Amino acid sequence: MEQEQTQDIGFILKTITDRIRSMADRSFAAFGLTGTQVHYLGFLEESGGSTSQRLLEEHFAVSHPTVIGIVSRLQEKGFVTVEIDSRDRRNRIVTMTQKAYDVGVQLGAGRREMDRMLVRGFSDAEREQLRQYLCRILDNTEEEEKKGEACEKEEK
Repeated sequence: MEQEQTQDIGFILKTITDRIRSMADRSFAAFGLTGTQVHYLGFLEESGGSTSQRLLEEHFAVSHPTVIGIVSRLQEKGFVTVEIDSRDRRNRIVTMTQKAYDVGVQLGAGRREMDRMLVRGFSDAEREQLRQYLCRILDNTEEEEKKGEACEKEEK
């Protein structure tokens, strides 16, 4: 049974995810950040330095309370500010601070190094094939998640 479990794709992906999270957390600890927080800052930077909490929820496919918790910790550490959207008071706008921009270059370098480590020994063709396979898995899980949401709506 144990050997069979270690061959499951889900188990392999979970193990890889756990290891990546652990390595990222160790790597970014020097900045007082977790890997998840770094991903949020990266998305903010790609969004021009500012975005709504709602877009963070959608992009990372997480709940409102999860985003609130992550953003609150980033705010406590001085990496972001949060303001009420003047156009829609129900919405909060998250903006990177100068501190976040100052460490951004180093954080980006750390993320790129992690990516290089993950595919060390792969040819360009193998890296591209892996990326395509992982995107298909992501698409498959997204389809299943949407099916589940549709079922939840029907039950109500």
